[in-house]
Amino acid sequence: MNNFDEYRMSQFQNNICSARAAARYHNMSMPEIETYKKMVQQTQNLQEQLSESKKQTEILQEAKSLTKENIECTKLIAEYTLKNQESAEKQYITSRNLSWIAIGIALISLIYGCVSSHNTDKLYKQQLQKQDEIIQILKQVQAQNITQKTTNTKSK
Repeated sequence: MNNFDEYRMSQFQNNICSARAAARYHNMSMPEIETYKKMVQQTQNLQEQLSESKKQTEILQEAKSLTKENIECTKLIAEYTLKNQESAEKQYITSRNLSWIAIGIALISLIYGCVSSHNTDKLYKQQLQKQDEIIQILKQVQAQNITQKTTNTKSK
């Protein structure tokens, strides 16, 4: 069989009646046509399998690239997590130090307030003593004035 006959047979491969007509036309026997049909069917099956394999290969390639992207994303997330952890540790240390400073300032303020209050109490007591002394002096002056008035009125 030559190339032209093979071409004509491939055109009639899906249609049995046409295949029989082609077989009669070329004086081919039915078993030869059946063998040819089987070969064509096997070729089609192999082509379908090849096509399916290509599709699966494409799917696997896509899955491979997605997996690589996921790995990169995971690495980035891990890096950012480590940076966040370092930042959080720095913030913790800073806040702890600020807390100690605030506690120190509060203690100093408390001590200063107590000392200041004690000094204020002393000053208040000193003021009261001075006022008492002034009152005593005023009473003495008033008593002297009264005494002088009485002596002045007696001398007159």
